[in-house]
Amino acid sequence: MTALAEKHGLTLREVFGGRGKGKLVAPKYANPDDPSQTWAGRGRKPLWLVAKMKKKGRQAPTVRPLTLGTPLLFTEGLIA
Repeated sequence: MTALAEKHGLTLREVFGGRGKGKLVAPKYANPDDPSQTWAGRGRKPLWLVAKMKKKGRQAPTVRPLTLGTPLLFTEGLIA
C-alpha cells in the first residue's frame, strides 16, 4: 500500500487520514490553592481535584462552569 500511495505522490496518512490531537479547549475550572492549575472538564480529573474530593469524601464535585470574564471557582461544599 505504501508503494502504491507513494507512486501517486501521497502518504498513507493523506490516503487514510489520522486521528489528530483534537481541539484545544479553554479551561473551565481552576485549583483554588493554585490558579495556574486548570482543567477543561474533559478527560481524567486532575490530581488536585481528586485529592480534594477524597478529603471531603465526595464522589463528584459540584462545580460551576465558567462564562467569559468570571473567576475560576468551585461552588458549594467542595472547598470549605
